[in-house]
Amino acid sequence: MKRKVRRLLDIHYKVTDLEKDMTELLKDNYTIQTISGCGVVLASTIIGEIRDINRFTSPGALSKYAGCSPRERSSGKKTRHVKSRSGNRRLNCAFHRMALSQISRMGNEKARTYFRRKISEGKSKSQALVCLRRQMVNIVWMMMKHKTVYRNA
Repeated sequence: MKRKVRRLLDIHYKVTDLEKDMTELLKDNYTIQTISGCGVVLASTIIGEIRDINRFTSPGALSKYAGCSPRERSSGKKTRHVKSRSGNRRLNCAFHRMALSQISRMGNEKARTYFRRKISEGKSKSQALVCLRRQMVNIVWMMMKHKTVYRNA
């Protein structure tokens, strides 16, 4: 039993050290952590998966890379848009978690209003969340490209 407790403490200290290292790396690079609900791990995941923001010429390019943009499925005269199954799934998951944190109780009121507006437009909750996720991609792209902090205006 003592060995298991010691092992758990060892793992806890390693996780704490990793979080400190990630925090130090984030201080030098980008300010994604200024977004409410975006902690060290989520910000590190996003920065690590994007690597160099200059690879993406627009927020749309980043959204396509992350798999957050809808894909067109057309047949004859019908045009449909479906969820993209391609793209960087880890980055997609990170943006999804960020969008969820925005609509939580302690999240962002502006994002919550946007989410409710999409639902009132007739979208389902999951479709509204996809719209919000795309907005988060736009915000992160602008913040990383221009090295600015998040302003909840």
